[in-house]
Amino acid sequence: MQGYRIFRTASFELDFQKMDSFHQTRVEQFMHQLNESALAVGKPLGFTWFREKKFNGSRMYYLVYEEWKAVLAVGFSDKKDQPKIITAIRINLHVYRQYMHGLLFGE
Repeated sequence: MQGYRIFRTASFELDFQKMDSFHQTRVEQFMHQLNESALAVGKPLGFTWFREKKFNGSRMYYLVYEEWKAVLAVGFSDKKDQPKIITAIRINLHVYRQYMHGLLFGE
């Protein structure tokens, strides 16, 4: 069985590059878990396809596109900024979906 394809937004990548190597390694290990079973890890945020994973006070947010067997890592926040980030992601769901469609199908 083929796993999920993992993609990252530019803002996710910028935040990831600012992390120390220990935290980068933890995120990469989690990405491997996502590849194997994206809906079995992390915590759902109101929907099974919108999820977060905690890393020592930081939270990683990602969207699971089951129909495409793909995951889009969209960002990080601390607990203080969690409500603001979740709201921003929800407002921009259509943008993320279009972005994913373009990545997958070149349109």
